[in-house]
Amino acid sequence: MMNRARLFSLGLLLLLAPLLPAQAGKITTVSIGNAQIRLQAPDGFTEVGQDSAEIMTRFTTFTPPSNKLLAVYVTDADARRLRAGQQMELNTYMMVQTHRQSLSTDMSPAEFNNLRDIIRGQQKELLERGRTQANELLKERRSQISSQAGSDLNLTVEDMALKGVFVDNERIISLAAVNRYNVQSEGRPVSFEVAGASSVIHVRNKSLFVYVFEKYETNRNLENVRTLSTVWGRQILRDNGVTDIITSPSGSRAPEV
Repeated sequence: MMNRARLFSLGLLLLLAPLLPAQAGKITTVSIGNAQIRLQAPDGFTEVGQDSAEIMTRFTTFTPPSNKLLAVYVTDADARRLRAGQQMELNTYMMVQTHRQSLSTDMSPAEFNNLRDIIRGQQKELLERGRTQANELLKERRSQISSQAGSDLNLTVEDMALKGVFVDNERIISLAAVNRYNVQSEGRPVSFEVAGASSVIHVRNKSLFVYVFEKYETNRNLENVRTLSTVWGRQILRDNGVTDIITSPSGSRAPEV
């Protein structure tokens, strides 16, 4: 019987067997249509997808069809494990995506502000819709996930506990939640929780989606993803020539539960 930590690594995202060596480059440039966006790896993290089609393929398994995966970041310790041919723990990791519409269409500041209004006003509805869509995706791709894991896995999102908007300005809006997952392997159910921070960043007239995840045990994990998301979001803007941040309130948080 697999232990809880192993099922967390399997069910959470990659279900990775050792793949291609990770490269420790700190600057990654991604393309969204005709826009080139610089991504500097946060301290303690390494981008592992740019030099590995296999990694990008496996993370794409968990990317909605409406989005395009651009980059994958894991801790430096996990990157070293990958280079050594060992299993990554994936206790903390990040993904950068964009909406496929952004590949051919720019987003104006007014359109981004409209999106902020929608996110602020419909947080609970958007989260529940996201849970429904995530479960549809996991059901559709169950065979791929099981094949990658080498075991029949049934992964579902049981709940998403909204923790509110924690950054909200003319360039970034960020939302936090704690998600509870259920994994059934060989008929044995195991649940685990993940703290997540989801950000939309308006940069070079494109929408950049930044997701930060960490295994949840206490509220410290929730604070970690909030802090990492906030610091990295500002860094991304600075690295792409945006200096007029932050000029509006940082937003509000939902009551802790």
